Amino acid sequence: YICSFPGCKGKFNRKYGLKSHMDIHKKEKKHVCQERHCTSAFKRKHDLTRHAKIHSNYRPYSCKRCHKSFPRSDALSSHYRT
Repeated sequence: YICSFPGCKGKFNRKYGLKSHMDIHKKEKKHVCQERHCTSAFKRKHDLTRHAKIHSNYRPYSCKRCHKSFPRSDALSSHYRT
């Protein structure tokens, strides 16, 4: 399944992958964070769900050097790079 958006080279093994991908080409960001004082909004529900973890106190990923903890593994990876 190939994205038909001009200039995009997205290719997917499943129709669902293409359908989900097409949301990134839309201008509207209809998935808005409901957390107080947060103004984040996303094109895909998946991205809002991932974002919501930053508002949680659950931080299962910790740095072995400084012991700082993170809600997502990619945030820990970014911490290690800096």
